[in-house]
Amino acid sequence: MTRKSCRSDCPGSPAASRSFASVLRPRSRCANARTGSMTRCMQRAPAVEEGIVSGGGTALLYASHALDGLRGANEDQTRGIDIVRKALPAPLRQIAENAGYDGGVVAARLLDGNDRDMGFNAQTEIYENLIDAGVIDPTLVARSALQDAASVAGLLLMTEAAIVDVQAHSPIPASGGAY
Repeated sequence: MTRKSCRSDCPGSPAASRSFASVLRPRSRCANARTGSMTRCMQRAPAVEEGIVSGGGTALLYASHALDGLRGANEDQTRGIDIVRKALPAPLRQIAENAGYDGGVVAARLLDGNDRDMGFNAQTEIYENLIDAGVIDPTLVARSALQDAASVAGLLLMTEAAIVDVQAHSPIPASGGAY
């Protein structure tokens, strides 16, 4: 079975306006799923449940682009949206930098294009259709990570406090070197 037979868009996927669901929409509902041979098309349960998106951080990069122009109901929400917009490209940038490339340049080049499946394959060091290359992430995993991060960020904004571990410092020596 070829990958292309498993790449058909799901016509019944709900479209969410100005949300990550429109960017992270499932890219795979295998045609053979209707005949009961889903296990030959997809191996992992998260991919079976909601489909796949291009991997390597590209789905999150394109999700950040979907936030352009979005404003919150108040200043705090708008600030939160800006923080998320700036944080979403971080995985792609880090992958590119780990491969020896400038992450900002890679992100800018991908955002200039129109193909949401196009990405930077760090293993081969070329720009290509990541779904065809097999560089994929389950939509469920990408969506859950995004929702969990937003939930934690919202909790921190509402409580305006955080509990953190403070590293123990060594004692400060007395002046003049005397103890």
